[in-house]
Amino acid sequence: MQEGCVRAGEMLGDALGYSAYFILPGAGSLYKFFSDMLNFKDGIASVALNTLGLGAFSKVANIGGPVVSFAATVFIYEKLLEYVPLIITTVIGALVFVYYILQLAKYYYISPFVVVFSLTTRNTHKIAEFLVTGITIFCNLF
Repeated sequence: MQEGCVRAGEMLGDALGYSAYFILPGAGSLYKFFSDMLNFKDGIASVALNTLGLGAFSKVANIGGPVVSFAATVFIYEKLLEYVPLIITTVIGALVFVYYILQLAKYYYISPFVVVFSLTTRNTHKIAEFLVTGITIFCNLF
């Protein structure tokens, strides 16, 4: 008898712990989506059970719909939160790479104009300053 109470307490504790996922945005909508899909009155599960000739089973299975919806929502959010650091790291890496490519393109597109400008105004030190900027861009790669 004691063992059954302990097991029920653990299950209740797990359920309450997993309910923290419902604080996250969209969890309620995802739960509602699964609940609507598993609705045994007029959802997909009802059609499937009636097709298989198990219409009487839908009354008993009506209790399992919210449990399955809860478990599916928790599973999806666990996987989502597991991959969030990887997704963020990938996006940040891509943004840095694109920024570097844009800096290089800007440098190469502007360089002929800087040379022409500095030669026409006889400010040859501008070419040296511009080359230092180019070296800085290339050193950012490493």
